[in-house]
Amino acid sequence: MVNKDIETFERVVDKSIDSLLNQKNWINYNLSKTETEALKTLEQREDLTIKPADKGGSIVIMSSSDYENRINLLLEKPDHYCKTNKNEWITLQDNIQRLLRYAKEDEIICEEAYAFLMNTNPVIPALYGLPKVHKNIENPPMRPIVSSIGSLTEPLSKYADVFLQPLVVKQKGYIKDTTSMIKKIECLNFNPDTQILVTLDIEALYTNIPQDNTIMMIIDMLSNEGQDLTAHQSFIVDCITMVLKSNIFLFGSDLYRQVKGTSMGATCAPSLACLYVSHFEEKHIFNPDAPFFENISEWSRYIDDIFFIWTGESVMLTEFLEWLNLGDINLKFTSHQNRDQCEFLDIIIKHIDGRLNVELFTKTTDRNTMLHFDSNHPTCQKNNIPFGQFLRLKRNCTTMRDYEKHADVLKKKFLERGYPRRLIRQAYKKAKYFNRETIFEENPTPTPQTQPLIFVTNFSQVSNKIKNIVNRNWHLITNKAQERLPKPMFSFRRNITIRNKLVHTYRENRQQSQPCINNAPLPSGTFPCQGCVNCSNIIKGNPITTKNTKVHIKNFINCRTKNLIYLIQCPCKLCYVGETSREIRVRLNEHRSAIRNKKKGAHLTDHWQLANHTVEDLKWCGLETVTLNSKGGNTNAKRKKREQFFMSRFNSVRCGLNSREDWEQIVH
Repeated sequence: MVNKDIETFERVVDKSIDSLLNQKNWINYNLSKTETEALKTLEQREDLTIKPADKGGSIVIMSSSDYENRINLLLEKPDHYCKTNKNEWITLQDNIQRLLRYAKEDEIICEEAYAFLMNTNPVIPALYGLPKVHKNIENPPMRPIVSSIGSLTEPLSKYADVFLQPLVVKQKGYIKDTTSMIKKIECLNFNPDTQILVTLDIEALYTNIPQDNTIMMIIDMLSNEGQDLTAHQSFIVDCITMVLKSNIFLFGSDLYRQVKGTSMGATCAPSLACLYVSHFEEKHIFNPDAPFFENISEWSRYIDDIFFIWTGESVMLTEFLEWLNLGDINLKFTSHQNRDQCEFLDIIIKHIDGRLNVELFTKTTDRNTMLHFDSNHPTCQKNNIPFGQFLRLKRNCTTMRDYEKHADVLKKKFLERGYPRRLIRQAYKKAKYFNRETIFEENPTPTPQTQPLIFVTNFSQVSNKIKNIVNRNWHLITNKAQERLPKPMFSFRRNITIRNKLVHTYRENRQQSQPCINNAPLPSGTFPCQGCVNCSNIIKGNPITTKNTKVHIKNFINCRTKNLIYLIQCPCKLCYVGETSREIRVRLNEHRSAIRNKKKGAHLTDHWQLANHTVEDLKWCGLETVTLNSKGGNTNAKRKKREQFFMSRFNSVRCGLNSREDWEQIVH
C-alpha cells in the first residue's frame, strides 16, 4: 500500500511541474539557429573524424581516412595485436560464464558478486585513438584506447582492481597525485652543485608490459611468502588473466585481440602497470646491491612518470640511464635533466635557497578549456569553478609571487569564457588569503547516521524550479512514526553536450546500415504491409503531430517491423506508447484481442470500454526502430529506455493512456 501522504505529495508536485512545463518560453537556447544547423551538418559528415587531443584540451579534426590509417599502423604490429573472429568472442563468453558459475558453486564469491560479474548482454569493446599533439602537432602519433564499457571483461576488471589497489599504495616511491607530490617535494633540501633534478617517462607502458610475466608477478604479490594462493586469490588471478589475455575489440568491421600489454580503458590497467614497474624498481632502484643505489636521493613515480634527484656527476647519470634501459626489454625510459628546474605532472620543480619549491606548469599545446559561463550547467557549479581553479593554483605555487604571476593569466582565461569580473575578483581574493596548509590536509570521510534520499536527474533549465517545488511540498511526507523526513539531496547529471554529438568511440557506417531497395533509400514513416488487418489503421504522415508534441519518424516501418517503439491513439486523441521485440502486427493483434474481449486491468483497454470505442478506432504508427550496431549489447534495455523517452515526449502517463505502472516497470 502506498502511504496516503506520498500520494498527496505526488499529486501536488505533478500539478506544479505540469504548470511549470506548460509555461511558454521556459527554454532558452544558447545556440543560434545557424549554429544548430551547422552542428547537424558537422555531425553527419562521415569524411571527418573529431577527437580530443591526448593532453592539453585541444580538439583535433582530421580526415576519417587519415585517422583510420594511423590506427591501422598500430594494429599492424604483430607482436602487439592479431586479428580474430566472432568465435573467439563467443568462446570467451562461455569461459567467463563457466568461471563465475564454478566460483559461485564453490562459494568463492557470493550471489551479489556473481550478479555483478555476470554480463548477459555484453557489447564488444571498440578501439579508438587520441592524437598526441603535444608530441608532434603536424604528424601526431596515436594513443590507443579500448572502450570496454558494458563488455564481458569490464566487471572482472573492476572486481580485480579492488584487490590490486591496496598492493599499489604499499609500493615504494608511489605517489597518489599532485597534492601528495608537492607535500613530498617541499620537505626536501637540494644542492645544485652536487645534485641534478631528473624526470623520466616510460614509453608506451600500458601496451608493452608482458602479459605472462605480469600474471606471475601478481601471483607472487598476492601469495604470502611463497604460500599457496587461497581459492579467492586464485579467482582474482583468473579474472586478471581473462582481462589481459582476452582483450578482444572492434575497429571498423574487424575483430582484434591484444597479445602484448594491457589496454588503456580497462579499470585495472593502471594498477597492473604500476605493479609491473614497482617490481622492476625493487630490483634496480631500491635494492641496496644495485650499482647506483647510493646516487639516488629521492625517487617518486606516478604510473609512468618518474621524478628523482641524482647525487653525483652528469657522466655517471648518463651511465645510470643507459644501464636502466638495459634492465627490462619491455621498459624504455626517456629522460630530462637540469640542475635548476624540471617539469613533472602539472608543476615545475625548482630550487630556491637550498630548498625545492613548485609552481604551475602548462604545456604549450594547452588550450583554454574552462566551462563557458553561458553553458547549460547549474549556476552553483559555474560560480564555484573560478575559486576551485584559483585554489588549485595556490596549491601548485609555493610562493605568493608565482601565484600572482599565474593568477593574472587565469583571470584572462575566465574573462575569455564569459565569467563576470566580480565573480573572478572574489574567487581570486578568497584563494589568495586561503591558508595553503589546509589544502594538503586529508578530509575525513563523512559517515552520516542516516543516508538522505538522493534525487538524480539530467540538468535542465527548470531543474532548480523543480527542486524548489519538491522542497516546498516535502513537509507533506512523514515516516511511520509521523516524523518529518529530511529533505532529499539533488544531484544533476550532465545533459547532452556538443562533444557527445561530434566525438564517437565507434561509428557505424551509415551507408552500410541504411536499408535500400534498388540502391535507393527507403522512405521514412509507417507504411502498410498490404497483408494484415492493421494496415488500414495506420496514422499517416510524417511528422506525427499531437496536442503535446511533434515527432519526426526517421525509419521505414511497416506492420512486419520488429524491435520498435510504437504509438496508439484513440478517437479522444489520447496516446499510448509501447515497445515490442516481435513484429508490430503481432503486438497490435494482442491489443485488439484485449479490447474485443474486454480484458480488465490494463489502462488502455479500460479506457476503450469507458469511452465506448471499437476495435476499429485503434489507430497506430511506429515511432522508432531499435537496432544495435556491430558492438552488440542489450536490445531489450535499449527499447525500454527509448519507450520511456517517448512516454515523456508525448506525456502519455499524466495526460494519456499509459499507466503509472507502465512507467515504474521501466524505471525499476
